Amino acid sequence: MKFETHVEVINVIGELSFDVPIAPEELAKLQCSDGWCFGSRRVRLLGLFLARDRKRAVLLFQAPDAESVRQAFRQTQTHFDDIWPCATLDAGTQRSACSTG
Repeated sequence: MKFETHVEVINVIGELSFDVPIAPEELAKLQCSDGWCFGSRRVRLLGLFLARDRKRAVLLFQAPDAESVRQAFRQTQTHFDDIWPCATLDAGTQRSACSTG
């Protein structure tokens, strides 16, 4: 009998940089390649954002923790600049945080 285990996930940001501009098509391939199938680490890519100069990218993941994303990158031998956990703020939270009184 197989038991499902519920794992809490958080949002994690991954930052990448490139020496020369990367084609959007090349970056999009990363989403579908075997290297980005991070199932063994329970890492899921939610979004991929490419800078206008195409030399930087920001990736949004859901994962148990930031270390799981780091391990997945290392396992696939993909260079990363930084990986850090983040929180999602809704519009109401942003207004409250910016309010002075």
